Amino acid sequence: MKKITLLLMVLILGMAAFAAAPKAAPKAAAPAKTAPAATYAAPAATAKSPTIIGVEDGSPYMRFIMNRDQAVDVGFTYNNTNSANNNIFLWGRLNNKIGQVGAITTSWGAALSLWSGKQAGADCTILGLAGSVSAAYMILDNVEIYGNVNLLGLMNTSLAGASTTSYSMITGSGNCYSGIRVYL
Repeated sequence: MKKITLLLMVLILGMAAFAAAPKAAPKAAAPAKTAPAATYAAPAATAKSPTIIGVEDGSPYMRFIMNRDQAVDVGFTYNNTNSANNNIFLWGRLNNKIGQVGAITTSWGAALSLWSGKQAGADCTILGLAGSVSAAYMILDNVEIYGNVNLLGLMNTSLAGASTTSYSMITGSGNCYSGIRVYL
């Protein structure tokens, strides 16, 4: 299981790094006739760096801006509660901008998560898939706060050899959470 978790982590981080890599400059085109639309991130922050760090529900992550309407978040948490209990939490989310209402940016996203560790003394693995909506607000030039609501969730839990699948629609536990992002 540890090898699979490590492989998944390397795969997700590699894909996120590839998506965030700078693209070759396009050939010069005719100047635009209209003003450009608002970008996914705040203009001041985007001019500084396309990479953002944040904390969401206790899990640190990095955000990679793919284009003006899409971003990828990748998070990883490891803790060792005692010598026999190592917990690993790995997640990734694709975010798509819906629009902007005043200073508030709205988006929707799809997330995939993997948790592996011990639960009630037995080996446990949880694989999750969620669809969410989000609203974000820049409180400073390079600091943004946000809230997410998972509208749909699907989880597969494997505990001590038994597997169960559950789903939620807005009402599941942990469906609403908040976070903070810092633009470097």
